[in-house]
Amino acid sequence: TTASGYLVNQTFGILFLKQQLIDCLIRDFIDTGNIDLRVKYCPILIWWMISTIIPLRPSEFVLLKRNCIYKEKDKCYIHVERIKSRADRKKHTIPIMTEFQIPETLFEFISDFIDYANEIDSGSYLVSDDFYIKQLAKNYKRNKEKITLQKFNNLFKMFEKDVVEGIYHYEIVALGAVENDNQIERIRLGDTRHLAFMNMLMKGLNP
Repeated sequence: TTASGYLVNQTFGILFLKQQLIDCLIRDFIDTGNIDLRVKYCPILIWWMISTIIPLRPSEFVLLKRNCIYKEKDKCYIHVERIKSRADRKKHTIPIMTEFQIPETLFEFISDFIDYANEIDSGSYLVSDDFYIKQLAKNYKRNKEKITLQKFNNLFKMFEKDVVEGIYHYEIVALGAVENDNQIERIRLGDTRHLAFMNMLMKGLNP
């Protein structure tokens, strides 16, 4: 138990350090980045800001609807559709959470993106396939209304190349391959879900 606990703590520590660095880069990029690049990678920025405070699978992010945010009694909320059904969780007594309170700054950021997305199409998903096609300026064939998980992952890889490496001059390397301060371990889309768990625990929430 002691050994496994140490391993968990070490893993969380590595993830937390990666989160801090990437979070600093993303916050700076939001404030100072080129406007065209910020628009292009807005889904990545939104995904990061949501999924580091709410445990969210990448496949759940691409399923977010354009009307996923709302206000109630002066508080801001987001609705998240879970990919695991209630039938899969019959053995669990904890109810599946789909409504989460979010900071007003995040609410406004998503709201601004929705206004822009509505100028591109009238789709029902937060990030549409039309948005992806428009930002890449390529003649892709539209096959689905929402952006696919594969395309979202492609967009994230482009963000790493254009922003993390291109603007901030960090070399992205494999897990455990960091040798100097100019290198950063690659973050996978699913990592942020675990960062959210860590952040929630650090705020004193019951495991």
